[in-house]
Amino acid sequence: LKNIKLSIGDGRFFKETEITIPSLMPLCVKKVPITIEMVEPLHGMDTISIPVRVSYQDFSSKDRLSLRVREKEESYKVTFISKIDHSCQYYAVLPPKDYDPQKEYSLILTLHGASVKASGLVDCYSQKEWAFVIVPTNRRRFGFDWQDWGRLDALEVLDLAKRTHPIDTNRIYLTGHSMGGHGTWHIALAHPDLFAAAAPLAGWTCFQLYIPWFLQKSYMFAEPRQIAIRDMSLREDFALNFVENALNLPIFISQGGNDDNVPPVHSRLFASLLENLGYPFHYKEIPNKGHWFNLDTLDKIVCVDDPELMDFLKDKKRNLFPKHVIFKSTNIGQSCKSYWVEIIQQEKPFFESRIEAWVKEGRIEVKTKNVRQFALSLSQDLLPYGKMTFLLNGQEINYRFKRNKKLIFSKKEDRFRIVKAQHPRLKKSPQLYGPIKQAYFSPFVLVYGTKGDSLVTEITLHQARLEAARWWRRANGYAEILPDTEVTSEIMENYNLILFGGEEENFVTTKLSKSLPIKIKDQKILFGKKEIHGDKIATEYIYPNPANPERFVFVHQGVGLEGLKLSTFFTALYSGAGLPDYIIFDDEVKYKGWGGVLCAGFFDSEWQINENLFYLQE
Repeated sequence: LKNIKLSIGDGRFFKETEITIPSLMPLCVKKVPITIEMVEPLHGMDTISIPVRVSYQDFSSKDRLSLRVREKEESYKVTFISKIDHSCQYYAVLPPKDYDPQKEYSLILTLHGASVKASGLVDCYSQKEWAFVIVPTNRRRFGFDWQDWGRLDALEVLDLAKRTHPIDTNRIYLTGHSMGGHGTWHIALAHPDLFAAAAPLAGWTCFQLYIPWFLQKSYMFAEPRQIAIRDMSLREDFALNFVENALNLPIFISQGGNDDNVPPVHSRLFASLLENLGYPFHYKEIPNKGHWFNLDTLDKIVCVDDPELMDFLKDKKRNLFPKHVIFKSTNIGQSCKSYWVEIIQQEKPFFESRIEAWVKEGRIEVKTKNVRQFALSLSQDLLPYGKMTFLLNGQEINYRFKRNKKLIFSKKEDRFRIVKAQHPRLKKSPQLYGPIKQAYFSPFVLVYGTKGDSLVTEITLHQARLEAARWWRRANGYAEILPDTEVTSEIMENYNLILFGGEEENFVTTKLSKSLPIKIKDQKILFGKKEIHGDKIATEYIYPNPANPERFVFVHQGVGLEGLKLSTFFTALYSGAGLPDYIIFDDEVKYKGWGGVLCAGFFDSEWQINENLFYLQE
């Protein structure tokens, strides 16, 4: 369908607004934003119903949209257009008690549990005289476990809140319950410099300890080397491995002693790691309490709005320039900096990188592991202007510190030197890192191939439709579907391209194929110096778009008709997917999972195929 009209408004309380939806593919759902503009104040009502009309040629359908009417002291929703996919999202806000817009307030950013709405969790809190309470959505009630797009949603809402509300940015606190407690661990340890304190409440550790993954087909049939590639992709989600990052982050852990949803062993495990490190934290386990509870002595839902927790939080203030920083990351596309330390490039992508930095009298000492390039943001808050020394893995560099600035250090032949900022076209960087899921972390379009016959075109269109529906259902998101013949230079400039079909099926893939690392020719998949034969084999891979290396292409292609159908078997659109940069497989994946993977791995730091970074079935 082309040029569908969508209108909203009653002409009295709300202005009548009409937009045109340029296209809607058959059997598709498209979520579109529309502005609702109030023209007359609303009084004496709890809800209001607004007429909505959709029309196309002679067809017309009417419905009504119900909105809550909120008082000044009540919680409310704020909508925004997401930078991820240009879809309309919301977050919930509980304003401070006796709110004064001339004052600065603390911010409690709280993450909901599985099946809980953001608008429901915010009403579990009492108003604070000293803080806003703000709840992002994780894109859906179950969403992404506050990983991947859930994490991005939380960070996007945090950024919006800081820009639109009078927030003291050094008094921002992250908390969450259950799945939100897991998200608190995950986000706080990935971005510890954003928060003054963190409070995970009944938070689970990781999928592998929370859910019996040993029942998966992949664990039954895959070789250890096969599944190791997936485990490397998932390593970034193992919050336990990154507890060291909490060196400067006070933590309050709360747990019901009889919790049968998230057993106390999860919280106790985190607490034991923090204790072994000698880090500051407070552990509170309430005997005989389950997963969701209050106390008879308090008129509050104590498992989230604990007065003791609130006292702990409001006493904390962030230090942006601590004298000692420890930072670990396995995926610098997800997390690359902490306070004044930043990892710009790894030596081996997706392997653990670690940087530890101390400020001492007249010098900064740094120890690195798997770091090729890093930056230090120097400030007088760290040390005074004048002569100083850097001690980098035992190597001395003398420097005169004249002004606040970011210094970049690059390693060559095991020695670091200070360099100017570089912008190489094909280097793995935080902005262009992988794995496959990163193609969906910024605006994208789904491009189906029309180069083949009508049956091939119907297959690629069906694949694009399923991906759009999956994105809407799981991410509450917006996805545009286009035929390959409608991909313009402007689209190439501004969007990642999710390509369905290889050279034989998709004109865009054909146009880019000379510069793509994985090709299909003569019933073979060619990659690097290797080739894999077969008539029911397929591949999925991410790569910088040769026509615009600041954006990605994510290619689905296969050998023959059956290979093409198979090429969308693996999806990245759920937390725990574990897809690397590229994966080649046959139809045994249908009943063996990763046991049917023929090759999988990661591109190296120059986006080249490296045999040390892949699994290849013998």
